[in-house]
Amino acid sequence: MASPKTATSRDNASARVERQVSRGRDPRAQGAARRQEILDAACELIYARGYASASMRDLAGVVGVTQAALYYHFANKEDILFALIEGFTKKLSALLQDALQAGDGGVAGLEDAIRAHIMLARSHYREFKLVTEDKKLLGEVYSEAMRKGEREIFLMYRDAIAELKERGLIAPVNISVSVFNILAMINFVPQWYRADGELSLEDVADETVALAMKGLLAKPAD
Repeated sequence: MASPKTATSRDNASARVERQVSRGRDPRAQGAARRQEILDAACELIYARGYASASMRDLAGVVGVTQAALYYHFANKEDILFALIEGFTKKLSALLQDALQAGDGGVAGLEDAIRAHIMLARSHYREFKLVTEDKKLLGEVYSEAMRKGEREIFLMYRDAIAELKERGLIAPVNISVSVFNILAMINFVPQWYRADGELSLEDVADETVALAMKGLLAKPAD
């Protein structure tokens, strides 16, 4: 149980927050906005300079705050990298879930999920790099949490392919091998694709979906 002094202190803090909210200055919203501002700047900085070369001092300069302000929101640079990867993984998970559910468990749902996954590279190409390259720089504690998020993405594809296989809509493929190959194709796209190249990202997505589905839909020779 909290002491009377602690309870009074909390009540006073709550009252201050309520007064600020009533004046249009919600400190919680402001804190969330500042945190996101830091993450956006960090994503750009790490993408441009590399994780090892992007310092907290550099980030503070870009955002226009003190290093102490950064440490108020994040424990260290590794904490920032994890937050970026975690945020991207959650966004991707929601995107895939929507695509698969809209497809009602059919082949079209898997096609739409792969296409949506690739198209995310248009707005989140920096995050793709963090997920595919810089994630290995995370320590074990962060890596374990990150692997949990990756596992969720893997399971979404796995369950979708398993359902198609059970319904006889695809060839009797090895499900895990199929998922790993699909993810490898998707994750490699942001590493070579160029917006000023011969193909649009939509073209690349369509070609990748066609290649993936050709293997899944192929029937074994008699």
